[in-house]
Amino acid sequence: MTTSQNGWSASPSLKLRKLTVNDVSFAPGIRDDDDVAFVLTYFAEQYAARVEPLKNPGCWGFSYRADKNQASDLSNHASGTAIDLNAPAHPNGVATSKTFTAAQVSAVHKILAECHGALRWGGDYTHTVDAMHVEVNVSPARLKEIVALMKSDARKTTKPVDPVAAAKKANKAAQVQIKADKKQAKKKGQAVRFQRLSSALTSARAAMKSLKQIGAKK
Repeated sequence: MTTSQNGWSASPSLKLRKLTVNDVSFAPGIRDDDDVAFVLTYFAEQYAARVEPLKNPGCWGFSYRADKNQASDLSNHASGTAIDLNAPAHPNGVATSKTFTAAQVSAVHKILAECHGALRWGGDYTHTVDAMHVEVNVSPARLKEIVALMKSDARKTTKPVDPVAAAKKANKAAQVQIKADKKQAKKKGQAVRFQRLSSALTSARAAMKSLKQIGAKK
């Protein structure tokens, strides 16, 4: 069986699925595998939110070819287990520090940590740096375990909704809104009364002026 550098099966006719984040597609797609899709999608979404916006063109997926930096191996793109992000901005062979700030590098490392070792970033390569690149770095069996762990992490960080507390919060918000509406209505009512008084005063002044004119004629 032909495999890419990370040990995953590779083929020119590999079955693919789309990967699109914020309307940017990683052409022509990635490996049609739920676990691969989960971890690469997670990384791409977090990268776009916490590192830099994704740009099109410049984000790539599957490509059946040799590793550009190690020609004796098939690239992990050949197994659909790697993606490139904003490739023109982070050329192969250019030092990571030249195209990323320290804060961006730190953000990438935090995202990788959230993936529990499932991914390896080309910006950390000790040979030829490839900072556009991220790839699956574990076996299919281990990736399945990591994806389960990541989903568990997500459930832990999502607090369950307490219906009683939610109802109290909604009621409190409603009371605040009612008070605000009453206050606004009161102000509006005062404004209407003032307008009426002003109109009446204007009318009275006009009447007085008319009476004075009539008296002067007599």
